[in-house]
Amino acid sequence: MPPARARKGFRPWVEYSTDEIAALQRSGAIAQLVAVLPVAAVESHGPHLPLGVDAMINAAILEAAADRIAPAVLAAALPAQAVGVSPEHAAFPGTLTLPPEVAIASWRAIGDSLAAAGVRRLVIFNSHGGNPPICEIVALDMRVRHAMLAAVAETWRLMTAEGRLPAAELKHGIHGGAVETALIRAIRPDLVREGAVAAFASSRRDLAKSAPQIGSGKARLAWMTQDLNPAGAVGDARLASQALGRALLDQAADGLAGVIGEVAALPLPAPAATPTPAGAALRSRDGKAKRRAPSRST
Repeated sequence: MPPARARKGFRPWVEYSTDEIAALQRSGAIAQLVAVLPVAAVESHGPHLPLGVDAMINAAILEAAADRIAPAVLAAALPAQAVGVSPEHAAFPGTLTLPPEVAIASWRAIGDSLAAAGVRRLVIFNSHGGNPPICEIVALDMRVRHAMLAAVAETWRLMTAEGRLPAAELKHGIHGGAVETALIRAIRPDLVREGAVAAFASSRRDLAKSAPQIGSGKARLAWMTQDLNPAGAVGDARLASQALGRALLDQAADGLAGVIGEVAALPLPAPAATPTPAGAALRSRDGKAKRRAPSRST
């Protein structure tokens, strides 16, 4: 994913010089800077779409959002993490995936480097459905260890095709269906293999009948893409239009710009208090150490 172009207070992190970061540190402005970490995936999206769907969508939304961020907001787009956690698509050739522990360690290390530079505000911008657990773990870790104001923004929460697509597609078209095909038609229409565009029906459509508790969302089944459709896509790609893709891209860009602006404006959290481990010395008012009395077994 190419880095977002510089706009007023928003620019790619890689375009700063070390002297410019040092100047932000000296002025205290570094604590106001919102770092945006794009995370995505490279994986199969059926026979009609490229492997880089999630990465391309992420980059296009970030690029469009750059023009909509308020000029007074200081923000920086970090290098995109194009490969995410995609084991559910591993059966299809071309999929690249990281083990969860590797993704956590890598993204945490980026956060640690930001904290060392004095950055206190972070938006993890995710475009892949397999990444949210990783994003949440890293965001909470940044809050706990570095007192960062850390938020997770996801593409599908920043846009809606409600009223534009049938209810069944909104519910089941989760991968390479109408929404993602429409977005790629808007971003890179040359990469849509028109002859392979089809309806990729989900095997979970009738789950509410055979397994009503799971089908109603009270529990979730672990799945691999081939469990849902043998082609590796799920949804009716025939419903996708370039106009729909452009509308969704605009929605998401507006939403992301709004999230970045809000993270810039919110007060920074206080550092987390260090809990006293059980049995540790307690400090009395006069400064002398006391020991906890051992608890009585019952």
